[in-house]
Amino acid sequence: MFIDIHTHLWCKEFAEDGVTRNAQTFKRVVRWPSLVADTNPIEDLQEAYRLMFPGKDVKALMFTSKGGWDANNNYVSESSKKSGWPAL
Repeated sequence: MFIDIHTHLWCKEFAEDGVTRNAQTFKRVVRWPSLVADTNPIEDLQEAYRLMFPGKDVKALMFTSKGGWDANNNYVSESSKKSGWPAL
């Protein structure tokens, strides 16, 4: 079993302004995640693990990022309940 101990989930539709803010909006923010994906739902994470680690049991410790904190935290909580993966 693999455990990914640092995994962000977020959905752009939950951001306060309907879009995720890019790293240029905030100084001193890690920029590369915004260049990779403007949304990162659990289904995408599960598919990535399936492709990268075929036949392996992979779990993630999940939390959110990207603004829309209440809605995205609720999304992470619901994703945790459905997947059985731990969340912060």
